[in-house]
Amino acid sequence: MRFTLLAVIAATAAAQVDTGTIAGTLYDATGAALANASVTITHTDTGLDYRLSSNQLGQFVSPPLAPGPYSISASLAGFRRASTRIVLTLNQRAVVSLTLELGATEQEITVTSQTPLLEAESATLGNLRTSQSVRDLPLNGRNFTTLLGLTTGVVPAQTQVQGLGLTPARGVTANSVNGAGFRANRILVDGMDNTENHNGQGIVIYPAIEAIQA
Repeated sequence: MRFTLLAVIAATAAAQVDTGTIAGTLYDATGAALANASVTITHTDTGLDYRLSSNQLGQFVSPPLAPGPYSISASLAGFRRASTRIVLTLNQRAVVSLTLELGATEQEITVTSQTPLLEAESATLGNLRTSQSVRDLPLNGRNFTTLLGLTTGVVPAQTQVQGLGLTPARGVTANSVNGAGFRANRILVDGMDNTENHNGQGIVIYPAIEAIQA
């Protein structure tokens, strides 16, 4: 069994975001915007999809989405279907563009590479650790929260207790981000809250390192 683990670390106690969004613009071969095109955004791991339409400027914006791999496809009568794939990360507003060419709707053009996604619409900072780094980096006590200390602005936070009653002691699990209190942080496992809020130690259950899918 593999767990998808998500650490949500708030820069301020009032702001926590554990999702991302996908925004994009649709064009024809001349560069003109395509309005009223159908857009389907599919989480490729779960098969859950979201259906949207582009506005008069050819633009679309998804609802809040869980981080993970997504495929985005667009179609319009008289044009070939176009699609691409991205991996959405925490707090990211991914911006994509698709060009639909004239042709039968049954035909499809897949964009396999795009300009690297930039955060042009948000000042939010994020830091992604891959499954490879989680497995390979030397983690003291097999404590995956050690990875948080590799992110700018994160320092260990002192709590009022010295040990954990529910899980073995694995070193510091409470972290302060840019001076915010450690109780502003959340740890999710497969979308479920795994945060121990009473003493602020942070985590109730520690998945094995090999079971974490980033």
